[in-house]
Amino acid sequence: NLKLYQEAIKDFSQSIRMKEKYAEAYNNRGNAYYELDQYEKARADFDQSIRLRPKYSKAHMNRGLAYYQMENLDQACKDFKRACDLGECDGLKWIMQSGSCK
Repeated sequence: NLKLYQEAIKDFSQSIRMKEKYAEAYNNRGNAYYELDQYEKARADFDQSIRLRPKYSKAHMNRGLAYYQMENLDQACKDFKRACDLGECDGLKWIMQSGSCK
């Protein structure tokens, strides 16, 4: 919330070093990378978050946003649909309204 993304990345990286299977820390660090337009790094963190917690709807939605920014609309749609299946439908509603996903 403070937009101190580099500092957040350092803090979340420290959390991950202390607890390697901390899905939320990977998701949150991915969000910080996303805000810095580092979409590949963000996607990698969202991937890890999902590997650790496959039903983590926010990580699926966030990865969908990263894929959207990387212009991979097919994968973005898949992630938004999966997130919605898990209860997080905002991304799917948004991309459906944009006409980028059917």
